[in-house]
Amino acid sequence: MKRSAIWLVAAVLAVASPAFATDPPAVQWLKTFPGMGVSTGYSASQTADGGLVAAGVTEPDSAWAPGYYYIIRMDANGDTLWTRAVRREAVGSVASGIVQTGDGGFAVFGTDRGNDHVPRPYLVRLTSAGAVEWQSTIGGNEFEYGSSIRQTADAGFVVAGLRGRIGIYLRKVNSTGTCQWTWAVTEGVRADVPTFVPVALSGDGGFVTAGHKDSFGLTLWKVNSAGATVWRRVYAEENAYAGEGLIQTADGGFAVVGLAGRTEPDESYRIYLLKVNSNGDKQWCKYYDGRKYKELNSVLQTPNGFVMAGVVANKQDGVHRLDAYVLGTDGNGNEAWYTTLSPSTADAAQSILQTQDGGYVVCGTLMWREQDQHYNHMFVAKLGPARAKK
Repeated sequence: MKRSAIWLVAAVLAVASPAFATDPPAVQWLKTFPGMGVSTGYSASQTADGGLVAAGVTEPDSAWAPGYYYIIRMDANGDTLWTRAVRREAVGSVASGIVQTGDGGFAVFGTDRGNDHVPRPYLVRLTSAGAVEWQSTIGGNEFEYGSSIRQTADAGFVVAGLRGRIGIYLRKVNSTGTCQWTWAVTEGVRADVPTFVPVALSGDGGFVTAGHKDSFGLTLWKVNSAGATVWRRVYAEENAYAGEGLIQTADGGFAVVGLAGRTEPDESYRIYLLKVNSNGDKQWCKYYDGRKYKELNSVLQTPNGFVMAGVVANKQDGVHRLDAYVLGTDGNGNEAWYTTLSPSTADAAQSILQTQDGGYVVCGTLMWREQDQHYNHMFVAKLGPARAKK
């Protein structure tokens, strides 16, 4: 089905909380990318030249058409330098993570359902101009969903994902995509499983990942450079679901974010930010409520604290809507500012990064309805730095 080519070129900035010590950042620009007609944004990264690259998936405006990995290379102003659509075999393929490589190219990781519609982790390597160098399935049928990717010091990659409803995995591959080792956890069929498995690099060449919340509670694992478990920490005392965002912090520890328990009968949640030291020992955990949070997908550390992004439910002019939100804290996790990006009736922030000028870039999806049809476009928004109140 065709739709109007006229769409949003700017965001509406909706500040949804009272004054804080810091004013929320202002939107400097917002770009939308329809791709082949329908597109979803999952991940963005800043490039070495100060530009940006974003990844997601795009499909034509027709049912059951094959999906494509969708990659957009932008300059610092969000203007498109090139786009690439790498065909996958079935609906449901997702490009969930992208990194720039040391040679200026890019690696895109996600899930490919293939001709048999069985999900498998899939890695695509692009040149700096966006040409496909190689692409490869990373593992067999037991490693189903690809979530996140980091480049390692040896120019290879570590990737993370889900093993259906029974566990999570890390796989280390070299610069040509050949698997060097696999680390996997099998804990039996779980009632609650994550939708995304993050991975963070540690300063000693190892990796940290987050697992399920079920009867055990939120779990973090540290794995060394050879794929052996170094430690496992369970935070059973915290009402924290699976970690959706995970980073190493400046002090060598780690910060993990995600959903906490439901606070409303309409399936809303609290969200949490857990800070641990380099051994995984809890230092503090902050919870945020008072809003109808639906998702918390990404976290970064700034010189002043932490910034997180996700999805929140709001009601505007009597209409229920979903908005992308960005929440900033001080160094101890205390809320400092909060804002929403609300350019359409349903918006989702999947990833956030800080840019060289101290501002932020949010990547996600705009969703809306025309008559009986639902549509979505990838968006990338640039926010300026947060501003101290005078």
